[in-house]
Amino acid sequence: MCIMLVEAAIQEPDTQINGTVIILDLEGFSVTQAKESIPVRIKAFHIINETFLIDVLFKMIKPFLKQKLRDRIFFHGKNYSALHEHIPPNYLFTTYGGTIEAISCPEKEEMLEAYTKFLGLLDEEFHTINSYGYKRK
Repeated sequence: MCIMLVEAAIQEPDTQINGTVIILDLEGFSVTQAKESIPVRIKAFHIINETFLIDVLFKMIKPFLKQKLRDRIFFHGKNYSALHEHIPPNYLFTTYGGTIEAISCPEKEEMLEAYTKFLGLLDEEFHTINSYGYKRK
């Protein structure tokens, strides 16, 4: 479902220009889970509730990352005040020490229905984009 939200966000010109900040909550994360690649301009990764294993893995791969990417990755653990140094509390849910009341997420079926509707809105744009270029005979 996260990918669906990202696809909706990258349609916004402000997101395309300014980029985005990602908070990755690793509470309950297991090694068997995998992250899919997302086509969005990442300004910062704020990782919270990470386990010791994640810290060790990152230290192993950190030397292979470009400096620019390394400078954009922040580990906060459960220290939300450190997160607040980068993201003001008025932009965060109360779960992360912020001021915004958490919202309940829609059920999977409701999200899929909304996503299908969203893709339908983009259908005309897809047809327009596909009409560019050379015509096949």
